[in-house]
Amino acid sequence: MYVFRRIFLMFPIIAFCISASADEIPIGWIGPLTGNSAVLGVDSVKTISMVFGKVNSKGGIGGRKLRLVAEDDQYQTAKSLTAYRKLVAVDGARFIFVITYGGLFALADAAERDKVILVDPLDCDEKIAALNKYVLCVAKTTESLGTIAAERAVRDNHLPAAIAYLEGDPFPKVTAEHAKDRLVKLGAEPVIFEGYQSGASDFRALIGRMKKAGAKSLFMYGYDE
Repeated sequence: MYVFRRIFLMFPIIAFCISASADEIPIGWIGPLTGNSAVLGVDSVKTISMVFGKVNSKGGIGGRKLRLVAEDDQYQTAKSLTAYRKLVAVDGARFIFVITYGGLFALADAAERDKVILVDPLDCDEKIAALNKYVLCVAKTTESLGTIAAERAVRDNHLPAAIAYLEGDPFPKVTAEHAKDRLVKLGAEPVIFEGYQSGASDFRALIGRMKKAGAKSLFMYGYDE
């Protein structure tokens, strides 16, 4: 219900930024639908499609139906840029959901130039807030994903803790750093803080280091590992 409510709150903005002469409203979506990070995108598209279906069944927005145009970028920034250009130039989208964290930053300047609204429905942090007025976020703060886990570990005495994060992607590292910072402030510095490569599937060495360090919990920030 919370996710539905966040999307519904976007409708006044959608109506404002779309030409009144359009028979339908193309809404763009950029994110991973295939690859290691597909778990982030598949459910997002399903949820937004369900919401749009409900709105369209009641006449749409101002008599215009919403049409979701989803582009798979496999959570790769370069592909986010290609998807953005296609959505704006070919599909005429003036409002685009962006799931890929790094892609959001890469697209910010183009969105300001083109006067296209970008919305991140998954992440919200100070770095996103510092971008231009055409970039919005409607999610819980990214920081909270790390701080809440840290506070829970301290509360339930799952200490000492180890933290591992996916390298090459800003989102997992940012979240991991917030978890580490919160643990340190609570007097429970993690015994392990390290990154791992995309595609990794054998974590026996990490588990061995955890056992040696006496870790009782693992914060793992990635996707489908």
